[in-house]
Amino acid sequence: MANHTDSDNDGDVQIREAQPVDAPAIIQFLRKASKESDAILVTGLDHLTNANEADNLATIQRSRDCEVVAALYAGRVIGIGTIMVKSEQQGTGELGVVVERDYWHNGIGSALLDIMIDWYQNGSSLNQLVLDVFADNQRAINLYHHYGFVATSRGKTRTANGIEKPLVHMIYQN
Repeated sequence: MANHTDSDNDGDVQIREAQPVDAPAIIQFLRKASKESDAILVTGLDHLTNANEADNLATIQRSRDCEVVAALYAGRVIGIGTIMVKSEQQGTGELGVVVERDYWHNGIGSALLDIMIDWYQNGSSLNQLVLDVFADNQRAINLYHHYGFVATSRGKTRTANGIEKPLVHMIYQN
């Protein structure tokens, strides 16, 4: 995967494939982001170690059906894009995009989506890409529509705080 750099007035945001050495920064980012938004649903995040995450990232690098990219600004992770194969649906990957709150609405989510969709189309062995988004997150739903996702059904999930929230299930149609 090639690196991608977006420039703005304050400097460059680099987006690249996450490396095992990024594990501590990714864990720190996910812990911070999970406090900023209830949309971050990472099972076992409190118990995730740097060594475990480094092993996970090394395994993902060797995979054709999973990918993790990191958006970095001034050497710090400020966003992550993931596609993880759904074990219960062979050939289906689930997309996830997370951007640190201080960097929302600056095009970082779009840049991550560009790269993740390109990887799905040109680098993966997957034949379907899906995502779940909270039904009240209209900005994200609009963004996903713009990128070719369509709503297929609705569901519910529990947030990290135990609150039940409605979801929109979406599928990518290229």
